[in-house]
Amino acid sequence: MTEAVLAYKAPWQQSYSRPQRKQVHWVFHSLAFLSALLGFLAAWKSHTLKQPPIPNFYSPHSYIGLTALLLLVGQYVVGFASYLWPTITIEQRVALGPLHRFLGLAVYGTGMAAAAVGLQEKATFLQAFGKKAVNSSFIRLPALAELLLVATVLLVMWHYAAPSRRPQVQYSVLHAADEEGGAAAS
Repeated sequence: MTEAVLAYKAPWQQSYSRPQRKQVHWVFHSLAFLSALLGFLAAWKSHTLKQPPIPNFYSPHSYIGLTALLLLVGQYVVGFASYLWPTITIEQRVALGPLHRFLGLAVYGTGMAAAAVGLQEKATFLQAFGKKAVNSSFIRLPALAELLLVATVLLVMWHYAAPSRRPQVQYSVLHAADEEGGAAAS
């Protein structure tokens, strides 16, 4: 999801046209959506096939992950219908933009929180069942990964929010029509 969040602002994409950046953004979000869905299905299957079965949705990781997945589905559908295959006017898309950006960052933050909580949950299981010592590398590795997740989120948020990096795009029906080859887009 990091790449999808940065799709419009990544330095390597500055030479791309807005429609091209939009398509890259959609491709990265499609990959994130597919990954999240496959992760959800894999967890569900591993819980139900284990003997004895493990209950589903018993931990904060489960609920945060489900929340992230549901937010991602909503954001994906609305983004697709509004921006990639527009079913609303340019004015409505411009008005929806700030909410779309906020919810995109909310999905990203929630997904990264689910990953961090999942790492901590696994480390706790390893400790609780006496499989690994407190100072074992198997316990320290998730802590390092969590710190790297936090650093990634903070750097992405800074890159996204820094005033010097905000795109200077003029939204108008004429401008959008020129970029899409006659079809209005945001």
